[in-house]
Amino acid sequence: MERSIFNPFPRDVDREFIWKFISLFIIFNEENNEESGMKHSINGRIFEDLKRYETSVGERVRWHVTALGNEQDNHTIHWHGQTVLDHGRRTDVIEVLPASMVSVDMVPRSPGDWLLHCHVNDHMIAGMSTRWQVFP
Repeated sequence: MERSIFNPFPRDVDREFIWKFISLFIIFNEENNEESGMKHSINGRIFEDLKRYETSVGERVRWHVTALGNEQDNHTIHWHGQTVLDHGRRTDVIEVLPASMVSVDMVPRSPGDWLLHCHVNDHMIAGMSTRWQVFP
């Protein structure tokens, strides 16, 4: 796709993924406020029931991650197999506070079918995980 000054796409990346935890990381309750009904989702989907994010080795990718929730709902987003650049530091885990958004950049270097999840254990157990694909 040709980019121009009238094109809304950023010039410094090849692909953007917008998460809403909804990559958006969201917590909702299925059972009338009972703890057993708590589900933790990515873009409203739980337990890998999310269309996979797909990219290729060497492609410049920007991830926009948004979180909603309360003061107990901090998320630590973890990309398996790759790292992101977050405020000048290279990492594979970022923290996203409630009602906030973080944008990080990545250039995938290893092909594979990778796990992407919140590293908070009860969030992961309650469904906040998916897979993403890096093609050669």
